[in-house]
Amino acid sequence: MVGTPGRIQNCYEGGCIWCQSPLESESKSKNCYCVHPIENILLEAGIKNAKGGTVYVTEFPCIWCTKLIIGGGVARVVYLKGED
Repeated sequence: MVGTPGRIQNCYEGGCIWCQSPLESESKSKNCYCVHPIENILLEAGIKNAKGGTVYVTEFPCIWCTKLIIGGGVARVVYLKGED
């Protein structure tokens, strides 16, 4: 699940005008303000604080988030559902 960066209203509250737009999804994805949860975690915590830590998420991380996890030095990921 994606959402707006911290300190910006959520999409369902009107925070990302692209999520509310009737445009095709390709146009939305190029201009959307939303970020993936792992991106938000690393932005909020900072790389120094995330390094060696554990991230708790609801779903198995996508490939984009997996790259950020590795690059950020996160040591462990705990998720509720997804790939085993």
